[in-house]
Amino acid sequence: IEYGDMQLISEAYDVLKHVGGLSNEELAAIFEVWNRGELESFLIEITADIFKVKDELGEGELVDKILDKTGMKGTGKWTVQQAAELSVAASLDCRYCRILNFVNSN
Repeated sequence: IEYGDMQLISEAYDVLKHVGGLSNEELAAIFEVWNRGELESFLIEITADIFKVKDELGEGELVDKILDKTGMKGTGKWTVQQAAELSVAASLDCRYCRILNFVNSN
């Protein structure tokens, strides 16, 4: 469930930041409101907090300095491979996207 939540949080962030043009301050406020309602969770809470962290070594917020790059341990790849071998559906969520990102960057 946490992977699904993280996927939804990242998609909401992407739409609000890049399509809606919201600032990190506005994003923090939205996630704080969400955390006081039906979406209340630790992940929503820390997401709101993350938008407020200042970059101690430069200007702006730290979240804007995080590279859109990931590594992998192989569990997502193994999941997809096993599902293919068993001819069953597999959710291609953020774990699969990390695999594609890793493969494309190497």
